[in-house]
Amino acid sequence: MFAVGTDAVYNGLVLLYDGTSWSTIAVMTETSLYGIWGNSSSNVYAVGYTSTGDWAVILHFDGSSWSAMPNQLTGANGLNGVWGSAPSDVFAVGPDYYTGPVVIAHYDGSSWSAIATGTTANLQGVWGSSATDLFAVGQGGIILHYGQN
Repeated sequence: MFAVGTDAVYNGLVLLYDGTSWSTIAVMTETSLYGIWGNSSSNVYAVGYTSTGDWAVILHFDGSSWSAMPNQLTGANGLNGVWGSAPSDVFAVGPDYYTGPVVIAHYDGSSWSAIATGTTANLQGVWGSSATDLFAVGQGGIILHYGQN
């Protein structure tokens, strides 16, 4: 099981629980990590912010190493939550304080794009039963539903 967090000097931490204890498996300098999801131990996504809070961070673990993914989310300051139904259907949520929040971002296996924008909610988490039935939650008790037809 994976978990993410941030240490005292704003380095993102990726932790692994092996059934007995937690260990740090990666340290991402100048990055705060807030969300993690994977469908196997060789396909894990983590999202967060740079330490200055100016840019979204999207990371992928392929089973051997972590790498930064290209971020095509124009104006996205950061991402708080990530979830997917398949490697080609990954969703992330988070605020964009400068140009209007990116509500829900989608990764189709090759690139990220914003698929729903326009709320002032600071979204914290995303989950669904499929790529066409998603829920996002945010500050102030907001719950959003997204369904593709």
